[in-house]
Amino acid sequence: MHNCEFGGAFYIASASAPDLEARLRAKAHAHGFALNRTGEPFSPIAPLSEAVFAAPRPTALVRMALENGMADPRAIWPAGASSTEYAARFDAFTLTVETPYWTCPGLDDPTPSAWTLTRVVEELVAALGRSIEAVAPWGETAIAANSGAEIAFALAEQMQMQAMQQQRLPMAAAAFGEAALSHADMLHYRIGAGLTLLRAPALLRRLAGALPAPDSAAAQHACSTHIASELQRLRAIASLDQTSIDSAARLQAATCVAALQAL
Repeated sequence: MHNCEFGGAFYIASASAPDLEARLRAKAHAHGFALNRTGEPFSPIAPLSEAVFAAPRPTALVRMALENGMADPRAIWPAGASSTEYAARFDAFTLTVETPYWTCPGLDDPTPSAWTLTRVVEELVAALGRSIEAVAPWGETAIAANSGAEIAFALAEQMQMQAMQQQRLPMAAAAFGEAALSHADMLHYRIGAGLTLLRAPALLRRLAGALPAPDSAAAQHACSTHIASELQRLRAIASLDQTSIDSAARLQAATCVAALQAL
């Protein structure tokens, strides 16, 4: 049971199960969620059907990186095999449901927008640079000052991911070309990925209290200012409406039951 920042609900499955997938789409609508047909922006997950995606296989990504001559595959995947791959050793079926914290109108709109993925990437690269600039002066110090805390590991992970995104995002623009995005896809890419970029400054703001007094205040101010500015920019694209946590939990529970019934 997972949460994503924004958009509609979507599912990640270890194998195709068409009858179950149809029931899952109906469950999302029944609990008041639009469907996210985009999935996680810029993630290497292939669609199985509408709003249902194949679980990524990190082992396959690493193997592909090595076969393509990459000396250090950690640039592609900096961890071990996934829980899905572990469960597959026992012939287990794995299903993940992603429910959003925030939504907006237009997530079911298939009409073409004026945005291409290349243009979206240019916008995100600029936003990523601003996020890194807000975190860089204090990030490593805050991690050291909160050594051993789970949230410090989370900040370290986000900083590492942002460093990788600086390399990956321009490559994504070249790969996807100039096809126009649908209005729904445009929202998922621009707002969903834009909110994800706020994870590192939000984590630093929570950790900054452990820094010395001048740095603590400066870090909290820089992160708060950056987050407020980015939220204002994202809200100019579309409204950010908070979803119901009760509805999200009910959909997650209903998904578990539907999967068990199908199995």
